[in-house]
Formats: sequence, C-alpha cells, structure tokens
Amino acid sequence: MISAACPACGAPITYQHAASLSTLCGACDSTVVRDDVAVRSIGKLAPFVRELSPLQVGATGVFNKRPFRVAGGLRRVRPGVRWNEWYLVFDDGAVGWLGEGNGQLQIYPQPPKPMPLVRESPQPGDRLTLDGAAWTVSEVSVASLASGVGELPFVPVLGTPVRYADLRGPQGAVGTLDWSSGVATLYVGVGVDIAALRLEGLRPFAGWSDPVLVNFQGPELRPSRTLVCPACGSSLTLRAPADVARLRCSSCSSLLDVNEPGVADLVERAKSRPRAFSLTMGARATLMGLPWEIIGLVERYVTVEGDRYTWWEFLLHNPYRGYRWLVEDPDHHWSFVELLFSPPDRSNGEEAELDGVTFVAFNGGKATISYVLGELTWEAKAGDVVDTIDYIAPPLMLSRERSHDEITWSRGTYLSAPEVFAAFKAVGNGTSPEGIAPHQPNPYKDPAVRRAAFGSVFGFGLLGVLLSVGHTAGGDGTVFTVHTGTMGSRDAPLLSDPFTLPDRFNSAVRVSVITEAPVTWSLIGTTTADIYESTDWGGTTTVVARPAAGEYVLRASRAEGEDPVSVSMLVSAAPAPVWPVVLVFGWAGLALVILHLGASSFEQRRWQNAGV
Repeated sequence: MISAACPACGAPITYQHAASLSTLCGACDSTVVRDDVAVRSIGKLAPFVRELSPLQVGATGVFNKRPFRVAGGLRRVRPGVRWNEWYLVFDDGAVGWLGEGNGQLQIYPQPPKPMPLVRESPQPGDRLTLDGAAWTVSEVSVASLASGVGELPFVPVLGTPVRYADLRGPQGAVGTLDWSSGVATLYVGVGVDIAALRLEGLRPFAGWSDPVLVNFQGPELRPSRTLVCPACGSSLTLRAPADVARLRCSSCSSLLDVNEPGVADLVERAKSRPRAFSLTMGARATLMGLPWEIIGLVERYVTVEGDRYTWWEFLLHNPYRGYRWLVEDPDHHWSFVELLFSPPDRSNGEEAELDGVTFVAFNGGKATISYVLGELTWEAKAGDVVDTIDYIAPPLMLSRERSHDEITWSRGTYLSAPEVFAAFKAVGNGTSPEGIAPHQPNPYKDPAVRRAAFGSVFGFGLLGVLLSVGHTAGGDGTVFTVHTGTMGSRDAPLLSDPFTLPDRFNSAVRVSVITEAPVTWSLIGTTTADIYESTDWGGTTTVVARPAAGEYVLRASRAEGEDPVSVSMLVSAAPAPVWPVVLVFGWAGLALVILHLGASSFEQRRWQNAGV
C-alpha cells in the first residue's frame, strides 16, 4: 500500500496495488497519477453520476477460489448504451476486470494478450480463432470513457474513442478485442452470476432483498431517481437510472432520451395517448425464485403473408440481478427470457444445440418495434428492425436477434398465464391464451401425466392378470359330484350324494343335468340353507355365480311324463367369464393409444403455426 496527499486538495489518498498508476481523490475528484518519485494531479475525472450498481470500491468476492477486491471502476459509453468496468485486485497479486452491462457480469481474471495479426474491422457474426480458441463476434462499436472511481492501472482520459469487438465462445466464455493501444489486445473471461462470485460489501437498496447476497456495506440507497419530462413538465420516476437510455413519459407519452448525467432530452412528442397492456409499469412479482419489477415494454411485430403478428416484451429489473424479459406472444402465452453469455454450441437454419439440448427451428422473420413504454436500456424506437429466428425444445425457446452491429442470443422458459397473473396479483387483467405456443409443454408428455397413464396401464394389466389367473383356476376341471340314476314319476325326485363347495377366489360352479326328459333341479345347501334353482326345463348346463361355501346336495325333479328315464348329474368348477379379462386388457391398451394420439395431435397443432 502506498500513501500520499492529494496534490490538489491535500486529502489523504492510497494506492492499494503496485500495478495502480492513478487514483481518484474521494474529496475533490481529481485524478492523481504516481511515478517513481511523486504523485501529481492531472485534473478532474467525472465521478459516477448514476452510480446505482450494487458493486462499489471495496467490495470483495471469490472467483475460482481466488479472493479479490474491487479497487476502482470506469464507466464507458457509446451512443445509447452505458456500462461499467471494475478494476479487480486479487489476493495472489494478479489484477483483472469485472464488466457490468445490461444486467450481466463478465469477469476477466487474467492479463490481456496482444493480437497484432487481428484486423481492425471484424463484423458481427464473423468467426475468429484467437489464442487457440474459437470465437464468434457478437458486437463491434466505438466507446469512450465517461467517468471513473478509485484506482486504475492506467491514466484515464475522458472522451477518447476506443474501437472494440465483443466475442462469444462456448460454455459461457466471453472475450473483448480492444484497439486502444493501436494493436488489438485480447481480454478473455467468462460470464458469471453475481451470486456465484460470493460478493460481500455490496450497496444495499431500499425495498429490495436477495436470498443469497449478504453483508451489504454503506447507507441504504433509494433505487430510483426522478426527472422532469421536457415535453409536459411531469415528474417521472426512473426505476433503473444507472442503465436506462430511453423513456416514454407515462403522462404525455412523449419519447425521451436519458443522457449520462440523468437528464431527459425530447426525442419525439406524443403522437398517441398512453396505452394499457396486460401488466403495468412498476408492478412487482417473484418469478423463478427472485423478485422483479416491470420497468419498460417493447411492442414488436412480424408480417407473414400480409398478416401482422404482434407480441409484447416487458423489461424486468432487479438491482442485484440485472434484467430479464417477460414476453407475451400474439396468442397471449408467456415466457421468462434471459440473455445468454454465449451462443449455442452449434446452430444453423434448422437446429441449435445448447448444454446438450437440441432445439428445432420454428419460425423467424424481421421483428419491427411498433411501440415502447417506460424505461429501456438502449435507444429503442418505433421502426427499429432486427432479424430473428426461434428454436424450440419445449418448454424452452432459443432466440437469435441480429442487427447491423450486434448479435444476441436469449433463452425463454414457458410460463402459464395463471402463473404470471397470480405472481403479479393481476388475475383477470390479461387475455386468456389461445391455441398452442411454440414452446408450450405437451401435456401428454408431462412426466406426471405419463406416470399416471402408465400407472393406470400397470393397474389394469395387473387386474387383467389376476382375472386371467382366476379364469384359469376356475376352469381347472375340479368335479364336486357326479351322480347317475333312474327317475320315474314326478313324485320321485333324484338326490345326489352330499358334496362340499370350498371358499375360493372363483367359486362359480357349473351344474349339468343330462336326461331325455324335461327336468328341473335345485342346488340345496345342507349347512348354509341356500337354495339355487334352475329357471328352465331340459337337459341344460347352467352356471351358478359364487354360491356360498358349504355342503350341498343336487336335487332333480321330473317336469312331466311317467316313464323311467336315466339321469346324469354333474357339479364342477366353472371358468370365470372371459369378457372382464378382455375388457381390462382393452382399457390398458386404450390408455396407451389415447396418450399417443393426444401427444401427436398436440404436436400437429403446434407445428401448424411454424414458419420455417
């Protein structure tokens, strides 16, 4: 640590790291540069005007088991876009950078490498091989330094334009080509989540909490700012003042630019009255386990064969977690969307693959902005056009957007309308969904539905097996009694010897009385007092369903005639009826057929709306 007095105001200043060449005096905002002999002031560098990042000088964290501390930071700008670059000092003596823009964090833990052979004019979509790794160019532009804070490893100069190219690689890898020194320099890093860095000493924001982040430092900040509409004089609330670049006045509907000092400039006076949508600006809800607030909206459309299809993209903000999108499609289905650090592992016009999941191209076109509302982090306006293509793997959707200077990829997760409206406590405010969304989960493929269906099949199958066993057991040929004799007149009935019917799963019995004369018979219980009688005459075979177990005799009586006739009586186990077995197995098969046909029909209706 090196201590000195500010040459401009005399306040004490310190250099925490040997690599730091300059620091900003906290008392007078002067830039103080040191050399081997002394320190000197080279003027003032504008402080962070809209510093509502959760990060601040002095915050600490860990990356790949390497603790670090935030020593300083820069704010860079290009037309319509602002971001922060935080200077990191690691405990092992190394330095690095933490980029913070559009609600995403990218850490660059190693020193940059010169790339003298790289040309200065790559274009978005170009593929480069640098330092043995494959990269895709996602953005090319020119930015300048707007303000700074704390220590820096170089002497900052305001307003100097620097050409850069943002790169994306596999597995979240990120890179930046920087031409500030005249030769391309490659910074290599990775996209990270704020919680994964185990950050401590962040700024606390009033009204917000986080399930993971702890140990905040400093006074609690109000996470919003106010400004005055230059068109109507109304007071406007900025809910994400650190990043907002464009705003539509909620009172007069005029479109405003919000410049770096936080002042609104009129872009377009209102041409229509403010409009109502399914959800309102400022509404809060917990989605995907985190709280979010709606701060803006973009209405877009594509035209297909003369028909316009419109959808709405609500911009969600959380001061600790950045930005997400909640998208309502033309049929009023919903998606929770997050930007990706890296493009898919592979993609073409038919398929894309990300994290081992294959996505199939569904539709694409030229998406045109028709209306903006609230706050946005870039200078969006009606008429802006990007080329889009969507790939689906329900319940997920991959989307690629390409403008003239940038390519972005995002991943959406399907949400049901009741889930969305319940989260925002706005049940009934929105329109009920129609049809099938491109990435809506197939209910017939839902694991719970399939488990229930196959459980039913298993249950029916088991029942069928038991019935089959019963049917087989019932027809095992067991004979309970056989009796033959001669019957004379109707007054001399024929009785069998007593026999016992056991108590068993299938106790139906078959009674056969064979004779040449019309007879009736009765199965009479000697221990149960039950009597089962025939309902017709003749030598027929009748099944008695489940007589009670016990001792019985079979009694045959002559219905007419007097001449002696021979009679043969037989009581044996009767087979169970076949139709229950057939019905049960039929229901089991029908359940599988219904499941298959339902899933096929759902997919057919889904792909009726595909455009590729």
